Amino acid sequence: MKEFLTFNSVGGGSLDVSTAGDYVIPIENIIAVDSGGFTNSTHVAIWNSTTGATASECCFYRFQISGSKTAVIEAFYKAIEAKPGGRGSKVLLPAGTSITSWSYINEGIY
Repeated sequence: MKEFLTFNSVGGGSLDVSTAGDYVIPIENIIAVDSGGFTNSTHVAIWNSTTGATASECCFYRFQISGSKTAVIEAFYKAIEAKPGGRGSKVLLPAGTSITSWSYINEGIY
């Protein structure tokens, strides 16, 4: 069984998955959590790499958030670094922050 992150989205955002609910993403191959260079101050990215047949691809999960971007990034890092004794770790966002939508984007071969 692979390790994963569980997070909650309150829904209502403008990215691909805007339905409220709990979601799971794999932890393996995560290389960074940052603002992704987005000019929009309400977006956060989790970058990961995947190995294809001949090369590596760089992909990212894009999250639209409300509240403090720094607090959301820190919550993701804490969940990634956690050793809960199981295969999963829940992203616990501080009061006043939430994820409103998310999407997965393939940046291509690097």
